[in-house]
Formats: sequence, structure tokens, C-alpha cells
Amino acid sequence: MTQIKQSPAPEASEPAAATETPPAERRKFLTWPFVLLLAVLMLVPVTLQSFAGVGFAQVLSGSMEPKLNVGDVAVTVQTRAADLEVGNVVSLVDSVSKQKYMHRIIYVYRDAGAVLIHTKGDNNPVMDDARAIVSENLMVPKLVTKLPGTSSLYEYVNSATGRFYYGILLGFTALMLVVRSVLLGIQKRRSTT
Repeated sequence: MTQIKQSPAPEASEPAAATETPPAERRKFLTWPFVLLLAVLMLVPVTLQSFAGVGFAQVLSGSMEPKLNVGDVAVTVQTRAADLEVGNVVSLVDSVSKQKYMHRIIYVYRDAGAVLIHTKGDNNPVMDDARAIVSENLMVPKLVTKLPGTSSLYEYVNSATGRFYYGILLGFTALMLVVRSVLLGIQKRRSTT
């Protein structure tokens, strides 16, 4: 039989409210983390892209299904071309159409500081016509994970409208916190006099 130790019951003479946080203090405590969360959500993608080489890309076609589906956002990290291997999913630019695409590497050939990369979409019947020849020191976006079904949100957040409204929301929240702090200060001064 498992033994458990029970805490003694609180005595009846102890007021329960003495240990509880007042509702106003609880709201104040919860408001600042919300503002910080909004700020972090805005700054994390920018910081990751700038300093860590992390990138985000919308999946626009079904050529990599089931690995990447239309509507997903692919998360990539910059990787030296010399470190790429068969099986990696990379983002390259087609030398003819200048369009970006993300496919799996099926063949890598290294020679005299250059890397020849052949790719194929998992859902495509044949290898891509385009072949990338890059310097071995070139940084190439390599897939690390995906964010399923977040393409619409990604598109909105990266639009001018999305950034504008996000800035307004963050500014308005900060302004309301300042106003609230001023009003609480006035209320405290009135209650002490």
C-alpha cells in the first residue's frame, strides 16, 4: 500500500484572504507578461533571421508532399553547401526562371571548390531539370522543420498591414499599461490621504 503524507488542515481562525493575492495585483502581474509575449513574438523571427540564419518560407505547391504540404511554413537554417548531403531538403533558386523552390537533394558532386546539386520533389515523378552549381562556402537554406497550416498567418504577419496592426496593438497595450499605472498611483495617493 502506498503511503501519502497529508498536509494539516488550516485552522479555522486563519483568514483565507490573507494569503491570497488581491485581484488588482493579479491583473497587474498578468498584464506585463502579455506585453512581453507580444514583443517577443514580434522580435523572435527577426532575430532568428538576422543572427542565427533561420529562415521561413511558405509552401506553395504539392511537389514535396507528404513532407511539406501546401499551406505549411518551412523553417530553414543556413548551411554551407560543402556540408549538404543526399536526403537534405534545401531551398534553391532556379537559374532559368529565377524562382525559389524547395526540394530534396538526390545527388551531390564536389569538385575543385564547387558543389553540383541535383534535386527532386518527393511527389514529382522525375528529377528537376535545374541543377545548382554553387561554391562550397555558399550558405544554402536547409529544411529543419515545418509549421503545419500556418501559411496564411505567416503571409498576414509579413504584410505591411499585418505589421501595422501588430505595431498598433503593441503600442496601444503599452499605452494602456502606462495609463493604468498612473491611475493606480493616483488612487493609492487618494486612499492614503
